[in-house]
Amino acid sequence: MSGNKPNPFLQALGRAGRWTWQNKRAIALWSGRALVVVSVWVVIGLIVHLFVMPAYTRHGEEITVPNVTGRPVGDARAVFGKQGFKIVVDNERYDQEAAEGIILDQFPPAGGDTKEGRRIHVWVSAGPPMATVPDLIGKSQEDAVFAIETAGLNLRRQYYGFHSNQGEGLVVAQNPAPEVETSRHSPVDFTVSLGPEPDQFIMPDVIGLPEDQAEYLIMKAGFKVGEVEYQEYKKQREGAVVIQTPVAGTELEKGAEVSLLVNRDPDDVAWEKRKERRKKAKRESE
Repeated sequence: MSGNKPNPFLQALGRAGRWTWQNKRAIALWSGRALVVVSVWVVIGLIVHLFVMPAYTRHGEEITVPNVTGRPVGDARAVFGKQGFKIVVDNERYDQEAAEGIILDQFPPAGGDTKEGRRIHVWVSAGPPMATVPDLIGKSQEDAVFAIETAGLNLRRQYYGFHSNQGEGLVVAQNPAPEVETSRHSPVDFTVSLGPEPDQFIMPDVIGLPEDQAEYLIMKAGFKVGEVEYQEYKKQREGAVVIQTPVAGTELEKGAEVSLLVNRDPDDVAWEKRKERRKKAKRESE
């Protein structure tokens, strides 16, 4: 009876053998599945590497950034939009030289390389800054000049003329008209009244007077300032009229020209420029 009892050692050894065989089978099964998964991912990677990525990189090939500055925005969009660029307006600013809508600057800068389809960011001109022309009529000459400068405009010419209804020294006309909107630093002209026109046109005495004052009195008498020469007279006051032609007291026709000789250094560049401005003003008035 005792000889037929199962051996515990042999029983344990048999159970261990069965467990080892089952586990080996499971490991082999899962290893096969993992190999299939890895193979699939390898195939996907090859497809992306060989087909997808080349197509993507070809779509973004580098091209040269064009120069869009100096062009109207609409023109730049029409021309370079066909080349795959998108023009994006980032900012507008006033510019004294460029008309409204002209591209002033860009990023990325022209000449560099970028991908097709890249945006070009631009800064666009809003046109010259604007200013309102002040009303100068009835103001004194000094107040008119101050009003022009305060408005951000520039005085170009002052004219003089007889006016029976406006007092001497007051503005009677201006160009541009009051309240007109114009670009900053635009020129403004105005005309100052010399008072009523005289009954007789007698040449005044301007010897010894400063040049500007002499000119004013000549115009007030109904004449025009003609040739003005400069010569140095050491015993005379600098800037004063030394000789006038015709002489004081001469009766002349209205609008006759008067010549002056002024005590100035003829080689002084500043006075040479003044002489040129005078000639230019004379040509414009003719």
